[in-house]
Amino acid sequence: MFSASRLVTTALLAVFTAGCMHSSIVNRKQLLLVSSAQETKLGEQAFAETLSKEKQCANAAAVNMLRTVGGRVAIKSHQPGWAWDFRLIDKPKSLNAFALPGG
Repeated sequence: MFSASRLVTTALLAVFTAGCMHSSIVNRKQLLLVSSAQETKLGEQAFAETLSKEKQCANAAAVNMLRTVGGRVAIKSHQPGWAWDFRLIDKPKSLNAFALPGG
């Protein structure tokens, strides 16, 4: 007879194994807890929230440089069909970059 902890462990293992799918982007199996559509929606929500809280940079030369470099990265990515959007946040004392799901 199975103990409760063994049953829970077996059930969790089954759930995680079922969630492992092959990713063509990294060419290996990975645990996917959300669908691509859900991931994109979460990224869009986080993007809108970030833009509502942060001031965008008005320096046209800096924004154009970001979009040029970002466009080159997007072309070489595994998702060139995504609607990539690059924004420069006006925080001169903060050197940082991040990406959100969905481009």
